[in-house]
Amino acid sequence: MERLGPQDASFLYLEKPNVHQHVGGLAILDPSTRPDGVLRYRDLVEVIGSRLHLTPRFRQRVLFPPIPTARPQWVDDANFDLSFHLRRAALPAPGGQTELIEYVQRVISRPLDRTKPLWELYLIEGMGDGLSAILTKVHHAMLPSTWPPPCTIFRQRRRSARRRCGSRSPSRTGTRSSSTRCARGSSTL
Repeated sequence: MERLGPQDASFLYLEKPNVHQHVGGLAILDPSTRPDGVLRYRDLVEVIGSRLHLTPRFRQRVLFPPIPTARPQWVDDANFDLSFHLRRAALPAPGGQTELIEYVQRVISRPLDRTKPLWELYLIEGMGDGLSAILTKVHHAMLPSTWPPPCTIFRQRRRSARRRCGSRSPSRTGTRSSSTRCARGSSTL
């Protein structure tokens, strides 16, 4: 067990029903870059499951003291269930930007379940042009101890994907955003 630092604990204590303390990230993926041209949910589950040991915090939940005289602790979740954290969704037709934004807004507006590790990842299918998306939601209390960002858990092995998701790197068309690099890094799922 490890106690949360003062700042991490404050993120939990400052959270209210209408003020969430989680962050989200969205990566738009082009599955056509995969050898079979498809990004399957089971492939995502397999890759994340095989690399989860790299970020132990993603298997831990917060344990609050019975009397709030001490900071909460991170404890291993004895009932950890990867299928609770990895979810699958399909956008309604036509699967455009409007439908994607509405879905992301609904997911981000819900609080994380404090009885579980404080993260969720969604594979979003049904987008136009055969694209898919991955939406991540992680509580601020987890971030300082899990840096680099969660998107690096499913980076591809090529040299270009070994860069940190938050760094800038030149491309043929200029500078890529961090979500683009993360998305490109997931093309080998």
